[in-house]
Amino acid sequence: MWKRAIFAAIVVSLMGAAAYASFFIAPTERTMGTLQRIFYFHAAAAWAGMTGRGSIALLLIAAAILLRPWDSSPARRLLPIGEQASEVGASERLTGRVVRAVDGDTLEVALDEGATETVRLIGVDTPETVKPDTPVQCFGPRASAFEHRTVEGRRVRLLTGVEPRDFYGRLLAYVWIDGPPRKRFLETELLRRGLARTLTFHPNDRFAHRFERLEQKAARSGKGLWNAC
Repeated sequence: MWKRAIFAAIVVSLMGAAAYASFFIAPTERTMGTLQRIFYFHAAAAWAGMTGRGSIALLLIAAAILLRPWDSSPARRLLPIGEQASEVGASERLTGRVVRAVDGDTLEVALDEGATETVRLIGVDTPETVKPDTPVQCFGPRASAFEHRTVEGRRVRLLTGVEPRDFYGRLLAYVWIDGPPRKRFLETELLRRGLARTLTFHPNDRFAHRFERLEQKAARSGKGLWNAC
């Protein structure tokens, strides 16, 4: 009996922590991924030590609080479990069409709300091609060409940063490209191909851990600028 009580307390405490993180503290990718791993570990332990309908119900409730399957927002639908964005802080979800790619990490987007915004991608930095008083940098034209080819004229979904604008007044956002052939997370596409390096500034660091992994993988494989520059 005491074992069941201990395991029930573990699961209930995890439920509380997950609910608090999920609804009140704007979890980053790293935070939610860690909470989920903790949940899976304790769920396995609780399953081994508890039997009956009560234990199953507790585990299902804990999973529902942590994974939040009812949240069908665009950013959450596009990302696998552990890398889902939550609607928090100053973040705002917007949709629009790309008017033009300024360079590898900056776009002009005509928002469905009516305004046209200069959008700076969050978390990545491509070599310069159009910055005043700065020479064109190695692999910059390739990154810019990819951006022109991939996003111009395409429908996109934006998730603005907790800090929504930079010093120059540009809108800071994560960008997803609508299909066809499929929805794509633009920042990860640049990093995966070796067209960009990571550039992280708090508090806009929601996907920093994922971006770092992709950068390291591209560097090890010698892709793009990691081979040419």
